[in-house]
Amino acid sequence: MEKLPVYGISEFVNKTEEKAFYANVLPIHLHDHQFVNEHHRHSTFVAVLFTQGTGEHLIDFHTYEVKRGSFFLLNPGQVHCWTLSEDVDGFVFFHTKEFYESLFLHHTLEDFSFFNQEENKPLFELDEQTVEKLRPLFESLVIEYQDNKLFKNLKINSTIHLIYIELSRLTETTNAKTANQNHYFKLKKFHQLVEENYLSEKLPSFYAEKLNLTTRHLSRICNEALNKTPTEIIQERVLLEAKRQLIHHDKSIAQIAEEIGFEDVSYFIRYFKHKTDFTPKEFQKSVKRLS
Repeated sequence: MEKLPVYGISEFVNKTEEKAFYANVLPIHLHDHQFVNEHHRHSTFVAVLFTQGTGEHLIDFHTYEVKRGSFFLLNPGQVHCWTLSEDVDGFVFFHTKEFYESLFLHHTLEDFSFFNQEENKPLFELDEQTVEKLRPLFESLVIEYQDNKLFKNLKINSTIHLIYIELSRLTETTNAKTANQNHYFKLKKFHQLVEENYLSEKLPSFYAEKLNLTTRHLSRICNEALNKTPTEIIQERVLLEAKRQLIHHDKSIAQIAEEIGFEDVSYFIRYFKHKTDFTPKEFQKSVKRLS
């Protein structure tokens, strides 16, 4: 039985409200939906800007500091929870992929590097100038969401787009190594294929063939852009799923091993130990001690 709740937008809105977008100021959001303080995941994209307060935000087994200027972007399926000070303030919005992309014919969320490169963290640390630049956009989102004016969704969608453009400009220097557009789109497709097939396909040759590349060429692209091998990228996704299953599901080690593509549970235990320095049981205990 799955222990971890998955929240869409319906858990945060009234029955008659839009089910593809939600926005609020953080104090009201946290007061009205206190269940978000526990481990959970979303079926939508989530953006949170902190303008006041402190705390810790745990996302997929990594702990990030919360302070003024902390801006978090979560992809669907990421597991998170937080511990926040009572004076916390800021903004939050959720949206589905379809809601955002309904405005564009030739543009997708994945065109923004922070939505498709595995080495990018979910935290952006914004300086004071950028916080004040983004604040009016977040305020506009909340106002538009609460009102029912002409072209409401169009304005919301356009405002989200402006926020993501500003973030993209902030990160363009750190992503300069992916400037080669051919490499960029090959990597984008590689990550999509890994997400779709990692449970059953763990060899780079499978993905290289799907991309019409040689395995050597795929390795060169990954090394140049991410300083990782294709195998490392696949293994990281497999390990993340193993960790999620170990912590958030009531399943035996054998069940988990089988579901993530290991026929031999003993080999899975050795593999997990080699990659994390913990056996699966040790990992479960270590995380539970911290929770």
